[in-house]
Amino acid sequence: MADSDNSRTLPSSIQRNLFAVASNFLVAELEKNALDDAAVIDPALRVWHDWMSAFDEYARLTDVQQRLEKLLLQTIGLPQVRVPAAGEVAPVLARSEAEIDALLPGEDRGGQRDALKRDLVVRAAAWKQADEAEGFSRAKALAHIAGDRQAELLESLWLTPALSTAGMAAKVHAVLRHGEPGPDYGFPWTPLRGVLADFLIQNGVSIDDLSAAEAGRTGGRSR
Repeated sequence: MADSDNSRTLPSSIQRNLFAVASNFLVAELEKNALDDAAVIDPALRVWHDWMSAFDEYARLTDVQQRLEKLLLQTIGLPQVRVPAAGEVAPVLARSEAEIDALLPGEDRGGQRDALKRDLVVRAAAWKQADEAEGFSRAKALAHIAGDRQAELLESLWLTPALSTAGMAAKVHAVLRHGEPGPDYGFPWTPLRGVLADFLIQNGVSIDDLSAAEAGRTGGRSR
């Protein structure tokens, strides 16, 4: 697969991080093999490609969900009320009538409970109206479905034998992309980055623009 006469330098706009460099190279390998009738497409590489698409969609939908949730929290606030519960220094947040009843027992506090319940109904209605207008619950449901889909494909990737170094590298890429907290996070993440970087270099891909942390060249001590 490596070609000493054909050093591949990806556009600087793509070389933001090791994941982008590796992903673009592996996709190119998959597409090249698909055009070659004599080539055997590594099943692990194909599953990795499907997982990457699903993972990117999951990340996109999660971002949409979080953005809409932040908007609703800032403009409407959660459908909850502050209950001055006995024995508590600060008010306790209640999100249901049952919680209000539990926090304010006694016949002498019936009026207070009723007022809080009316307030809760108003807040819940406002949240529901804003939710329907912005599509938060729908975005949350879609993100959950996408999360399940990418998890299923990831499990399939682990179970699919790699038939090439590209397939092996794809698995390393998936481990890092899915599980690594961030670059330069010590063992085992930094050494795994180094393995992926070595694979790219061996296949003629320049990674000179990547930082030492991105390329896994900062040592592998555990944090």
